[in-house]
Amino acid sequence: MTAGQEGAGGFGAQALAHLERVGTHNAALLDAVAERMLTVVRTGGVLHTAGTGHSIAMVLETFYRAGGLACRRAAAPAETLESRLPPRRRQALRGRRLLPPTPC
Repeated sequence: MTAGQEGAGGFGAQALAHLERVGTHNAALLDAVAERMLTVVRTGGVLHTAGTGHSIAMVLETFYRAGGLACRRAAAPAETLESRLPPRRRQALRGRRLLPPTPC
């Protein structure tokens, strides 16, 4: 038994099994989406990411990390994301609705 599998009726094991089922069920769709994203990047396009509330975390994962995407546009109020930017860039974005796209 590994960590998270004991207690609460094996909640950890149940969660992992559910995630495995979800991954298996959606594998073909995820492959198609990944292929489309790769096509957009290879042809010089821009990927648009969007989120509200807690889903903004996935938007942040597309660029505020090492290895994040360079060619993306975050469809979120700049105020939501500006705290992660350098002060000079933050000042330039004040009042804008969207962050500008970053070309590939």
